[in-house]
Amino acid sequence: MASEPIDPNDFEALKRRIAELEAAQQANVSGSGAAAQGGGDALGERGVKVDGENAGPINTGRQTITTQGGAAVQGAVQAGGHFIGRDFVQFVTKVIQGNEDPEEAKSVIALYLHALAADLAGLKLGEIDTSAVQRRRTPLQLADIYVPLDTTLRIPKDATLAHWLSREPGRQRDEINAERETRPVSALEALGEHRELTVLGKPGSGKSTFGASVLLMLAQAWQGQGDELAKLGETWAHGALLPIRVVLRRFAEQLSPGDKAARAGDVWAFIARDLDASGYGLSTDAMKYVQRIARNDGAFIVLDGLDECGQSASRERVLGAVHELMQSAGPKCRFVLTARPYAWPGGLDPAQGVYALADFNDDQIERFIRAWYAALVKRKWRSPGEAERKLDDLLDARHRSDLLPLAENPLLLTLMATLHTNRGRLPDDRADLYNESVDLLMLRWNRQIGADKALLDELAIPSLKRKADAKRVAGIIGARVNDDEINDALTPTPEFYIARYPVTIAQFRAFVEATGFEIGDADALRGRGGRPVRWVSWHEARAYCDWLHEMLATWPALEGFAVGSLVRDGRWRIALPSELEWEKAARGDLPDAVFSWGDRPDPNCANYADSRIGDTSAVGCFPANGSRLQDMIGNVWEWTRSLWVAYPYDPDDRKREDIEAKKVTPVVRGGSWSGGRDYARCAFRRGARPGGRDDHLGFRVVLRSAPVPWL
Repeated sequence: MASEPIDPNDFEALKRRIAELEAAQQANVSGSGAAAQGGGDALGERGVKVDGENAGPINTGRQTITTQGGAAVQGAVQAGGHFIGRDFVQFVTKVIQGNEDPEEAKSVIALYLHALAADLAGLKLGEIDTSAVQRRRTPLQLADIYVPLDTTLRIPKDATLAHWLSREPGRQRDEINAERETRPVSALEALGEHRELTVLGKPGSGKSTFGASVLLMLAQAWQGQGDELAKLGETWAHGALLPIRVVLRRFAEQLSPGDKAARAGDVWAFIARDLDASGYGLSTDAMKYVQRIARNDGAFIVLDGLDECGQSASRERVLGAVHELMQSAGPKCRFVLTARPYAWPGGLDPAQGVYALADFNDDQIERFIRAWYAALVKRKWRSPGEAERKLDDLLDARHRSDLLPLAENPLLLTLMATLHTNRGRLPDDRADLYNESVDLLMLRWNRQIGADKALLDELAIPSLKRKADAKRVAGIIGARVNDDEINDALTPTPEFYIARYPVTIAQFRAFVEATGFEIGDADALRGRGGRPVRWVSWHEARAYCDWLHEMLATWPALEGFAVGSLVRDGRWRIALPSELEWEKAARGDLPDAVFSWGDRPDPNCANYADSRIGDTSAVGCFPANGSRLQDMIGNVWEWTRSLWVAYPYDPDDRKREDIEAKKVTPVVRGGSWSGGRDYARCAFRRGARPGGRDDHLGFRVVLRSAPVPWL
């Protein structure tokens, strides 16, 4: 019998007709719901997942469904082989324009959600067991082991966050100081309260995983699993927003060179490219529908990893685009931005939605360990009996003093659990434990998930950090890293000014002509004036510093200038940099980077062997680092005033800068036009004869305070 015509403006009637047609097309389905054919995932409220060719009745507790080799979904609609919750079909259909196909739009969004959920759900730990049998087993899932995180903010136990934030700052402090019992604010509670939430945390604290867990819950809610929304907590009152993930490191890499401001449109364009590259887009229209839904009904957008966006100038460009996106995306959109604290321009400010993640407490550590071994049994990685024995052993081991720094960090606790799973028990010897930790983290995880080297810095374990640093850098430069370039000690550096460029031929010629100084090699004055001077000994470089210092102190033209007054007052002095000052300047705002521009070799960033220039270049030809300094890496090696003394660096050690000693071996830094990437980097150091001169050795100067007495 022919169907009655439906008014195209009667949305509810259209939904009913679509449901009827879909139900009619499914094989042997009784009750409500649509079938997932071919053994697909049935991801819906009270749904059933059946893998493979399964036939026969399956009782879901609400109806009996004959699968005929498929699986059934309660409350979801099949679109393009994947699923979208019935409640969300309206979000898709109402953004259709003109003659666009509603079925295609539903299929596009269903595939997007499927791909995003699949990408987020699996726990990317690398190998738990190296055997071929183990690698074929079902991966652990994020939901199997995820433990909700707390922030460092504590409020009165009987107060809600919303109530506490409504108080005046003075009353907030009074309530905390009144010896009332307090509780930590969970990350989910903060999420529900703030439209724009900034989550700060040290490496491995769970910033990215927090964002991923929320995105996954929303994606699964969109797929028809309504109970996922309840996991967001009582303070979440914003519905199932469309989940969108933005990896800020990749966004920063795709920005055009220069300092032109990045805009919100650049973020949307990046999301479109990322969807296409990741296989999330069923068609070129994927981004069109995603963006329309975001504007009409809201999206939850995670902007992950501001700290991974390079130097401060690049981070500022990214942050500008992020702020514009937050203002223009629509009032129903909500955002989470993650960063390490150093990369965030302000401090903690709960009133503005800026929080820091807390370490795991003992209860969270225990919950994680129990969830870990339950997951190994669930996914058939370990037998119940073996898992129970290991569980008891790890619960006892977590109290060891040498394990606490690992256990309190979520990612490092996962590392500890992985080692325990492999070995049967953790090494009793601290050195063995640390060595195996580094091997697993660097050799396995780094290939799988880009494990952050800075995790190891948080542990303050010198032997662990040294080994990890050496392995990481060796992999980048393709050469062994010597122990003598790794400084375990945290060494403060007094304030100093450093020249933007190495001393040029023209500048050194002015010194020789003004003083009549007799140089040891006339080639030092040959060449174009804008190139760095070379063929100068350590003693000649120091003589130039003494002359420049005298000029600044006595030259009438410099009266009234701040630099001149610092020198004339005797509080500051022109000198060669110490190697500590040199390295701090070379790194700019990238304290852990291999090169002054980052961790990737780039012949466009410095004049070294890979650049194939074959000679020095005029100073300033290559990009500046984060401190606006140029040619810190490559072009010419640079003399320092420091003498070759083994690390750790002790600034109070007189031998390190005793330049009047009879036998000295000054340190040179930075590499040169003729050296490879193993030399042209921030940490490499070598000694040189003080009277040595060659065609790749020059210097730059610093103006430093509180000079050492023997200088």
